[in-house]
Amino acid sequence: MKVHWEVEAVDPSTSQSDDDVRPTSGSLMLENGASMGQLTLSIIADELPELNEQFIVKLVSVDGGADIDATALTSSFIIRYV
Repeated sequence: MKVHWEVEAVDPSTSQSDDDVRPTSGSLMLENGASMGQLTLSIIADELPELNEQFIVKLVSVDGGADIDATALTSSFIIRYV
């Protein structure tokens, strides 16, 4: 089965997902019956002095006869400025 996902900035006025995280969308292949998978995202360093930036990884759709649980379709993470 193939799960399609995308990354979104929680506040697009202060963060742009395509400037800070790569890739910003894709598909994850899962074996039949699997309920978990792993995504690898890269944080892009820049010279902008930004505060903490929050992003959401959202499951968009699935191919292969499965459904996405509406209560578990997002996960969030924060890039902290230090």
